[in-house]
Amino acid sequence: MKKVSSKIFLTFLCIYGIQPIHLFSQSAHTLMRNGDRLYGLGKWNDAEMEYRKAKEEESTLKSDFNLGNTLMHQDRPQEAIEQYTSAINSKGSDAQKSEAYYNLGNAYFSDKKYKESIDAYKNALKLHPDDVQTKENLAIAKRQLKIQQQEQQQQQQQQKSDQNKDQNEDKQDQQNQNDKNDKSKDQENKNNQNSDSNSSSDAQKNQKNDASKNKMTKEEAEKFLQIIENEEQKVQEKLRRGTNNKPAKKNW
Repeated sequence: MKKVSSKIFLTFLCIYGIQPIHLFSQSAHTLMRNGDRLYGLGKWNDAEMEYRKAKEEESTLKSDFNLGNTLMHQDRPQEAIEQYTSAINSKGSDAQKSEAYYNLGNAYFSDKKYKESIDAYKNALKLHPDDVQTKENLAIAKRQLKIQQQEQQQQQQQQKSDQNKDQNEDKQDQQNQNDKNDKSKDQENKNNQNSDSNSSSDAQKNQKNDASKNKMTKEEAEKFLQIIENEEQKVQEKLRRGTNNKPAKKNW
């Protein structure tokens, strides 16, 4: 994929090179030129220091813009965004602000804020409609935003799928626990029933044993009947004796 490209302003180029020197203090002008020289040598950190000093002397669109460029070269897009935004809000021509919007779009793109990048490129084109490079970067940002949105949608779907999977696993775990509890209760009821059955069986056995113990044998029954008959005979005998010994009536 084609990468977005950046544009730079140097002190000796179109922004202030054609302006009267009194509009830019000698100290700030010198610091800006030093920053430009260091920038050209690729000494980004040293150039940043010079641009910051120039900004302290006199904050201008150019000092903010070039400071933003050094920050971009140091992979600090969020700080660069602040400087480009400050440059846009500073006094300057439409051409200058178009360039600031362009690099602001680049900074947002580097920070993966593609929607904001698109807005910045569009603002740059409003001020400079024929800029081919801005149009190309805008197209790249739009494609990248679409890819980002698709990835986010896939992530959301994956998160939802994972969440549903976790919920289903929790439900299955709960169902397994319920089944386990039900089996435990069934086994407990079965054990209780067996215990009751055994108790009932033992009671019946005890009753039978008691009945068996209390039941007379045939010999015992015959002997008992014999005793009763003997007693009956004794009673009958006594009654007969009593009748014979009755006193006789007197005949008067």
